[in-house]
Amino acid sequence: MHLLHYHQFILIFVTLIQQCNGFWWSLGLPSFQLWSSSHRSIEQKQFCTSLTFLTVEQRFYCENNPKIFSIIIRSLRLAIDECQYQFRNQRWNCSLFNQPEMFGKLIAR
Repeated sequence: MHLLHYHQFILIFVTLIQQCNGFWWSLGLPSFQLWSSSHRSIEQKQFCTSLTFLTVEQRFYCENNPKIFSIIIRSLRLAIDECQYQFRNQRWNCSLFNQPEMFGKLIAR
């Protein structure tokens, strides 16, 4: 990975490590990638509030730092791609909840 990608990858884990469950992977799904930092603050607040799996502190960063949050979303996409590449020949290949279609859409670009 390039140095920039490495820093983005580290940012993901520093930000999301407090609540480590499978839901944070969903930030890398296409529906979250369509969201961008250009949304108005009211829409952004609604978006961040809808992410019920975020902690209070993570929601605060989401609402007040839209550019950082969009970087996290892009970084998660990179992390999912890298995970799928590294585990491509294994039984578990970064899928969640036995739903291969969850990440199947991500691969088709």
